[in-house]
Amino acid sequence: MLPGIAGLPGLTLAAEVAGWRGFSPARAFTGFTGLVPAGYSSGGKTRRGPVTTAGPEPARTALAEAARACRFKPATGVVLRRRPHDASPQTLARSRKAQRRLHGRYKTMTGHGKPPGVAVIAVARELAGFARAEMTS
Repeated sequence: MLPGIAGLPGLTLAAEVAGWRGFSPARAFTGFTGLVPAGYSSGGKTRRGPVTTAGPEPARTALAEAARACRFKPATGVVLRRRPHDASPQTLARSRKAQRRLHGRYKTMTGHGKPPGVAVIAVARELAGFARAEMTS
């Protein structure tokens, strides 16, 4: 029920990530997907670079494509209105919370002048955390 994770992106994530519970903190899962910034340190200085791109590319691509769905205001379409009958109220509440938060994050970042591609990757990183939390709950 997370935004953009349905059909092929969801199947890709399920195939690439064998054991969701193996990533005890959510930070470990985002590191696995390669959606964390690279770090460069020398002496007392630490600089952050682009994402590391470590880990399985299909999982990272699926999360980035799903994050693009967060560009638009959260709305429940006809298909989703039929689907929630199978989900628990807690799952639906977490899904709505994630949709609002991810859309807000995208709008805030682009509103402050970040390029849309950078904002999408930042949202994909947060979406990875939501997906891990949903799969281990």
